[in-house]
Amino acid sequence: MDHEELPLEDAERVREAELLKKVEAALFISGRFLSLKEIVTLTNINPILLRTLLDDLKDSYKDSALEIVNKGESWKM
Repeated sequence: MDHEELPLEDAERVREAELLKKVEAALFISGRFLSLKEIVTLTNINPILLRTLLDDLKDSYKDSALEIVNKGESWKM
C-alpha cells in the first residue's frame, strides 16, 4: 500500500516516522554537535519542523542508553 492510499492521519504518521529516521541517522553518523543549519542541509527538512522532530527524538531517547543532547542551536547523539 502506497502512502497515497493510506488515510491522511496514517500517512502523516508514516511521513513523520520517516523524517525522524533521517534526523536520527544524521545525528548518529556525525559523532559531533551539528547545527540546525547542518541538519537541515543533511536531511532537507524544514527548520521549523526540524525543531519539533528533534524535541520528539530527544524525548524518545529518555530511557535509552543513547542520548540526544542539545547545546544552544546544536544537537548531538
